[in-house]
Amino acid sequence: MKLPYGVNNGNFIHISEVPSGRSTLQCPFCKQSLLAKKGKIKRHHFAHDGKSCMSSFDNNFFSILGKLPIHLPLCMYAKHKIASINTQLLELQQQHQLAIQKDLKEQHLIPELLSLLSQLEQKYTSEKQSQKAKQIKSIQEQTYRYTTKKIAPFPEFHLIKDKALFKDGFTDGKKTCLTKEVHQDIFEYFYPIALDQHIQCLRSFHHQLATDIAELKSKVALFQQELDYFNLFDLYFIEVTTDTEQFHKIGLTSRAIDTRLKEIKRDLTPYYPTLQLKVLFLKKGVAFTETFFKQKYSAYQLPIGKLTEYFKFSNQLLFLILKDFKCLSLEGIPERGTENWIYWAYFNSNGKLYGGQHSRSIYVNNEKHLLSKKEGRLVERLIGMGK
Repeated sequence: MKLPYGVNNGNFIHISEVPSGRSTLQCPFCKQSLLAKKGKIKRHHFAHDGKSCMSSFDNNFFSILGKLPIHLPLCMYAKHKIASINTQLLELQQQHQLAIQKDLKEQHLIPELLSLLSQLEQKYTSEKQSQKAKQIKSIQEQTYRYTTKKIAPFPEFHLIKDKALFKDGFTDGKKTCLTKEVHQDIFEYFYPIALDQHIQCLRSFHHQLATDIAELKSKVALFQQELDYFNLFDLYFIEVTTDTEQFHKIGLTSRAIDTRLKEIKRDLTPYYPTLQLKVLFLKKGVAFTETFFKQKYSAYQLPIGKLTEYFKFSNQLLFLILKDFKCLSLEGIPERGTENWIYWAYFNSNGKLYGGQHSRSIYVNNEKHLLSKKEGRLVERLIGMGK
């Protein structure tokens, strides 16, 4: 698994905050030493200095694979990603709860089924019906084998022909019928309705259920733990002004931003003896947009020695990026008629205006919104800047 962070004395340090190579950081899960891998092709990440403790964990939402939907604005991507993370966590929790419920059902119904079969065998034995007693004994042994062995035939419950058990009728697990509706040969296919819940439970019996419950519990805990770690990080976007130029940097930090700014200034001083740093955006809970931003604006990356997380934008593009960040920081939908609503509408639309000069509209989340002349002009300007 590609970890984006490591731990040092309880502090979480992002990959962007350390140089490439062997580090003093540890894996937050197994405490193994980590290597910082910061090449030019793969996404920067920490790797275990040895075998990964989570090589089989495939629900890690930090594992961003392949090309991201970089045609989307940051704010829209963030909304989709947060929804995806919440859905993934909910699905894991539901799988875990269903496994627990299934386990409880099996713990109750399977022993009860074996007990019923034992009582039926004893009844036939006491009535000196040895052939029937032997048959029930065989079904009981088949049930035991089926629940204790990974490979075993399903018990032959259709061979049970006790009239007392059939007083409620017959079923094959799908269709049912009353005793008076049945002719003799139905016994070859149907079993007593009285045993239906037990047999249905046995049909869905899971030999590895205890293991699955433990694995699902671990996955839920690991996912929640990662989500908690993830929410510790601030996504920052800063402006760097030197004597000769202005450029920008995006990154993550779990520490105070002032601490991180001092480190950034130290890293840049060999290249720019005089510089000023200004924080333009800072927010928790959207750390995944860092990788998205780097892919989206990879063409504008500004190499500075070995430093790789700096970008140089035109004023027009920077204006759009800052408005996108502003929408990313909004909580809910802005009030209609405000400038924030226009930016929100633009970044949550397909980037197109519809209609003529006197009636302009925009589709936001598949809902049509008629625009005033002022709103239409501003949206038209934003669309032009985005081209």
